[in-house]
Amino acid sequence: EWSERIIEGVLAERAGQHEAVLLLDGYPRTEAAARHVLSLSERLGIPIIKVVHLSVSKTEMQNRALGRQRLDDTPETLERRYQFYVDHVQPSVEFLKAKLGSRVVALIDAHQPEYRNDGSLDLDQSVRNVANRVLMALGVSRHILETLDEES
Repeated sequence: EWSERIIEGVLAERAGQHEAVLLLDGYPRTEAAARHVLSLSERLGIPIIKVVHLSVSKTEMQNRALGRQRLDDTPETLERRYQFYVDHVQPSVEFLKAKLGSRVVALIDAHQPEYRNDGSLDLDQSVRNVANRVLMALGVSRHILETLDEES
């Protein structure tokens, strides 16, 4: 796909210019792109420290899309997006897990709702739940996360 080739080009250019940590959000999404990232990592000597994959069920994906009410969120487009996920994204994550190991690839459930006593969704705490899981996967200790939660 042309957009992946553009991303790959930009990634190769930027990765070669910096010695800092690179954070890729939403990439790679296909096994071919994952192969490219691994190749680029090896060629440029940039280690892959962690891959964090956030996932939700098909039902939750549909519920979220319906809640945001974008014009392009039709049942057909949502089905195509989910099928792309099943056909391409999941296999790329499994490929990375096979190549890098399960310690490097963290699978995080992005649906961790927190409810108030009255039964309503506490969106802020729900987002913090997911963020805390990601930070823990990145190696931030539970003690630090609890301290941060107490301060907020």
